[in-house]
Amino acid sequence: MRRACSGCARCYVWERGEGNQNFFEARGRCVARGGDLVSFETAAEQAAFDALHFVDDAWVGLEDFEQDLTYDWLGGPVFAGVWAPSQPDNTENKPRCGYLAWDGALANHALDTACDDDFTEYVCELRGDNP
Repeated sequence: MRRACSGCARCYVWERGEGNQNFFEARGRCVARGGDLVSFETAAEQAAFDALHFVDDAWVGLEDFEQDLTYDWLGGPVFAGVWAPSQPDNTENKPRCGYLAWDGALANHALDTACDDDFTEYVCELRGDNP
């Protein structure tokens, strides 16, 4: 677990090493802590996170449940970040979720996959004085 807090208003917890989890399992673990998968309300907030954190195939709160190929953060705003080339591709006919990956050229960037795929990492966002 890696934790980064910003003035006690938001705390990002990057989890790994808990085994494989799909989007819904990772989200359940964040909710059990009193938060949710990280969702950025503004491009500036995401840029600040990206400047400090390099994640590798980590679930975040990005999904296309309401409209196919329109990815929204769980908190509501439409995703306005950087996609990997040829993404999103929606290659399977099932609910799609987004995850962040990092490389030297794109920094943190999004990719889409089936929500029931498994990853070993996820990023929670806790607000206020959650542990």
